[in-house]
Parts: sequence; C-alpha cells; structure tokens
Amino acid sequence: MNINFNNLEYKTLLDMLAAARQVIITPLEADAPARSAYINLEQKILRMAPHFKAEKLVKTDVDSGTLQTSATFAEHSMVEEFLAEFANFTFWTELVERLALRDLIQQVGEESVDAMDQEELSEQEQPLIEKYSQEFVENNLLNLHIRA
Repeated sequence: MNINFNNLEYKTLLDMLAAARQVIITPLEADAPARSAYINLEQKILRMAPHFKAEKLVKTDVDSGTLQTSATFAEHSMVEEFLAEFANFTFWTELVERLALRDLIQQVGEESVDAMDQEELSEQEQPLIEKYSQEFVENNLLNLHIRA
C-alpha cells in the first residue's frame, strides 16, 4: 500500500509528527523500547523531506545523528500553539474532574464510589464538576488554596 502526499500535505504531516513527538517521545525516556517503533517511523518520514522540497524543515542532530525538525520548521509551524491550547484544556479539565472526584469520595466514601457504574458516577460528579467549572471561569485560581 502506498500513501501519496503533496508538498503541503507533507508539511502538515510534519506538524502532526512534531505534536506526536511532544506527547509520545519527549516527556519520557526516548530510548524506551515501547517508543522505538514511533521513533523509527518518525525518522522514516523525516528522511522523505527532500522528496517534498522540505529540506529546510529538517536537520540532522550532530550529537545523535538523528533527523529532527529545524528552526525554520518551528518558525512556520502552529504546533506549539496547538499544544499550548491542548495543555491548557487538559489542565482545567483534569483539575475540575479530580477535585469533583475527591469531593465525591469525601461525601460518600471510596467504597461507594468504587461500587458505582460509570453512569451513576457521572451523574453524581456532574454537580461538582459544574461547581468547580463555574468557580474557575469566574475566578481562575484566585480562590484555590493549599493547606499546609
């Protein structure tokens, strides 16, 4: 099977590849065996840059000898903005959901929460999620305090 890309699609693929690198490879040990397939595929795609007239978007790392996206790529890519939006969304979603779950456990106990099916858990958490969502929309982190 072959997949054909035009030059613009290849550049879009590089954006997606850079986002995937940030999520899959960068935060953890890049040499972990579970990540080797992703790294190999990334290298294969980056090696195709000349075919798509994208040589300026890829460079060779002098220390490792591996290919990576270049500073020119970073200047023209929207990936960092997309990842920042995603991180912001994830932060607020996780914060609200974890606080709601914490409060529910405090209200009914961990065993009761563990015994709930997903539908009941969602139903019980929803008012707490709404409470925290509204609070953070109105006040951001202003009223969030950690007790020592």
